[in-house]
Amino acid sequence: MKKLLIVGGDSYSDSNFGIYKKFAIAPWPECLAKLNNFDLLNTARGGSSNRQIFNAVVDAIMENPDREIIVVVAWSELYRLSFIDDNDIDTPIFLFSDKEHEYRCQLREGLKRYFTRLNPAREEIIKLIARKCNSASELDSKLIRQSFRNIWLLKEFCNNRNISFYHFHTYDPLTYDFSLSEQMYGNIEKEIRDNVYLKSLEDDENYIGHDYCLYYDIEENDFFIENGDVVNLHANQLGHKYIANKIDNFMKHGQKPEPNVKEKGELYRIMKSAN
Repeated sequence: MKKLLIVGGDSYSDSNFGIYKKFAIAPWPECLAKLNNFDLLNTARGGSSNRQIFNAVVDAIMENPDREIIVVVAWSELYRLSFIDDNDIDTPIFLFSDKEHEYRCQLREGLKRYFTRLNPAREEIIKLIARKCNSASELDSKLIRQSFRNIWLLKEFCNNRNISFYHFHTYDPLTYDFSLSEQMYGNIEKEIRDNVYLKSLEDDENYIGHDYCLYYDIEENDFFIENGDVVNLHANQLGHKYIANKIDNFMKHGQKPEPNVKEKGELYRIMKSAN
């Protein structure tokens, strides 16, 4: 029986993501499975939070107790918050500033509909957190802690079951919304890395590390999908094959991609306009 590759991630890894279906693009999990003759169970879904990714992968492992499993995860952004531990009904809330919300609504009509639908919950959560946290540094530390706790939990879950687990980040995992900090507290705190879960992960040989992210690799190599004059900030087929080969090389030879996270900036740096 073939080994079963279970993948977790967000839209950059989602085989059913609309733009991939439209252009018949096989995303990197399909390319990676083909390279190794694995069966594939892809749990990635557009918009997923790291908590949602954790839940989906754990469910997939538990539902396949008799298979030899390999898990590969492309973690998402830390500011996506999930509240329901059921992947069919969970909808992440994007905890970003009014400025960022307005920006994303201007990018595409589909994004405007999506973020407008989620906006009432976003506004209420900001009010709640403002009453619970005393400063921007406290909020950012808690977001980073929550995100890396989920990453650490999945590592421990797989290790305890002797499941090979490889993971990396789709985005810079330590970039948070400075505009939200200003909006809520009037100040900005940067470079918050004092986190017990992050520190414990740095010694994981199957973790590519927080200084590399898939998005910047795609950006630097200009592997975005182009449709006429419109650029969609997801990888084209060449980009997905490129990423699959990098992950395959890491799994087989332990060769990590070169670090490409060099600066901390606003969240919308990953949502730049086509121009």
